[in-house]
Amino acid sequence: MPEALGWWMVVLLVGLVCFATGPGVRAENDLFLVHDEAQDYYCAGEQITVVLTVSDLTNLVNGVQVHMKFDEERVSLERIDSGDGAGSPWNWGYPSQVVEGGHLTYAVALLGGYTDADAVVARFVFVAKFAGLAQIKFRPSEPGWVNKLTKYPESTTISPQLHGSVDVYVARFGDGNYDGIIDLADFSSFVECLTGPVDADEAPAYPLGPPEYCGCCDSDGDGDVDLRDYAAFQRATNHQLLAVSEMS
Repeated sequence: MPEALGWWMVVLLVGLVCFATGPGVRAENDLFLVHDEAQDYYCAGEQITVVLTVSDLTNLVNGVQVHMKFDEERVSLERIDSGDGAGSPWNWGYPSQVVEGGHLTYAVALLGGYTDADAVVARFVFVAKFAGLAQIKFRPSEPGWVNKLTKYPESTTISPQLHGSVDVYVARFGDGNYDGIIDLADFSSFVECLTGPVDADEAPAYPLGPPEYCGCCDSDGDGDVDLRDYAAFQRATNHQLLAVSEMS
């Protein structure tokens, strides 16, 4: 083979390898964090669901351990649901968790079982607290904090490839349409959310989530939308609102 032709063959082979392994091609043993809702904006009290999935496993596994970090000033962890409640093998896992200072360690084991299927491992349900941008993401492995998959039957570990983070915005009080401004455009939502005062055991007295996002109208977080909240709403809009007697 002529020398020039040989070099062209090398260049061609290298190009093919780079194409096959370039950006967009997923690695093996992937763990993903995925936002489970279409919306990116939430009011205080609304639930935010983040899904942990596993895919492209190269071995049978019977355990997953992840470390995550979240903005505890903006969101709080309410609960963790194993699997997806449908066909995921992780529905029958034995989970454990440690939550401290905005850090979450979650581990789940399939005692006596194993899988190599692409599946939902867990759903993390957070609750929106205070206004601002909140991020929920993997924490990189470090001594004492290892993200891992456990191989079956050897019980040795695999270091997974970590993908994804979830960014959500917790809206300010009164911002019922999530445009970042509290003005007359939010007034109709506020009126729809009025409940009057209620006892603590009846709270929240308003529905959470769309279409009105009443959590954005509860200024003191007591589970109702009453005249105290309306006074706060007036102040937030520089009193450009109707008198209470005109709201009906």
